[in-house]
Amino acid sequence: MNTKRIIRFIAILSFIALSLFWIMRSVSNLKQKEKALHNKKELSRIMGSLSEASSHATELNYEKPTLVLYFNSECEYCQEEFAELESNISGTEDLQICAVSYQTINEIESFAMKYRLLGRPNFFLFQIRPDQVVSTFGKANVPQIFVYKNNSLVNEYKGKTELKAILRALNDEL
Repeated sequence: MNTKRIIRFIAILSFIALSLFWIMRSVSNLKQKEKALHNKKELSRIMGSLSEASSHATELNYEKPTLVLYFNSECEYCQEEFAELESNISGTEDLQICAVSYQTINEIESFAMKYRLLGRPNFFLFQIRPDQVVSTFGKANVPQIFVYKNNSLVNEYKGKTELKAILRALNDEL
């Protein structure tokens, strides 16, 4: 009789502990999501989480239309988007492009050089620490594109996106 009570008590206590764990985890995830939604609403907040990988990144103008490309150089879709960007970048002089990755600065620069984007006017490279990705962009997969105008988020594209259509739409509005 006594062992049944002990087992029942342990089972109830375990259930309560697991329930509290899941509630705490859900609240934590919700807070992270809210923080990311708050951060990515403004370009200036995102830039505060990033490390400059290009020396001229201080020239970034928050009032200009800006594409933020979150990528990984090993991602096939990212490679396709950068190739598309390379071939469609002419005529986008008023558009700023910020490439952001959690990879090393050397990997980021090599990737940009491969597509002849490094050193172009209004093209900036940034590195983000892996532990800041979720609080900055939310649960972000690569590739992900954020479009900003006047420092405010206008649109967000997750996954493979027709970059040519985004650039065309932006150029029509510029």
